Amino acid sequence: MGFEAFRTIARISACTALLNPVVAAFLTYYFDFTGAILGLCVNAFALWLLCHFGVKSECRKWGCGVTFHGMFSEIRLLLAVSAPSSIAGIIGSAAIWLSTVMLAKQPDGLSQLGLFSAANSLRLMVMFVPNILLRVTTPRLIALRAEGQASDFRRGFRAFVFGTACASGVAGMVVLFGRQPILALFGKEFVDPGYVVPTLLLSAFLEAVAGSLSQLLIIQGTMWRQVLAMGTWSLVLMAVARATVHSGARGLAVANLVAWSVALSIYTRLVRLRRGDEMAVAVNIHS
Repeated sequence: MGFEAFRTIARISACTALLNPVVAAFLTYYFDFTGAILGLCVNAFALWLLCHFGVKSECRKWGCGVTFHGMFSEIRLLLAVSAPSSIAGIIGSAAIWLSTVMLAKQPDGLSQLGLFSAANSLRLMVMFVPNILLRVTTPRLIALRAEGQASDFRRGFRAFVFGTACASGVAGMVVLFGRQPILALFGKEFVDPGYVVPTLLLSAFLEAVAGSLSQLLIIQGTMWRQVLAMGTWSLVLMAVARATVHSGARGLAVANLVAWSVALSIYTRLVRLRRGDEMAVAVNIHS
């Protein structure tokens, strides 16, 4: 992404998209649950390997290389970017895990968890295009900001948010109307999960828009605000899940919808605050 090698990223994405289901299906078929876990490991290693050679290829093209010499001089970036990013990811993953544990412990919890997982796969379909836009757009926005092209940066960021909202909205409608054939692949008991799928698809739309807004925090180097936002999202998710999980998969879907509604409002507020901070700095510099 730093090299803006989007063609290489596309090739890696295409390879993993073809490889992942084949490896997972093969290992699961022959080794059951152990094979499914092993498939995750093999696919993760394959992704790392492809990215490793992709980075080496770009380094040769640009006449640079990866070195660990003087790496401790980058400790500031570790604390400002990597640490809060990792903490936010851990907090979010822990909240998702705990909420699913709450559901699994309910009467008929495992079957409801299976129903939620099947419906959640449709949410992942909706998130596919926004994630592609994010990977392509973020490096360009960083470059525009670094080059001091403020007007182009603002237009690009607005277009990114609007494009993400449109892409996720259209994808959500397509998946919503085509959900039954997709869910039938999981089994006939998954075909009509009530309001679980529409609720999760609406949640995916809010998640996509919130994710696009959160990129401004990353671009501006205010990642600790990302920790604040994800921490709040996690607390809301677990609190609402605890109150609604007796309703099964539908309750957990509602918890996700409420959590992403709160997160979107937080990111909207943080983006406005950052815009106000930048305007204040511009006025002081002008004075």
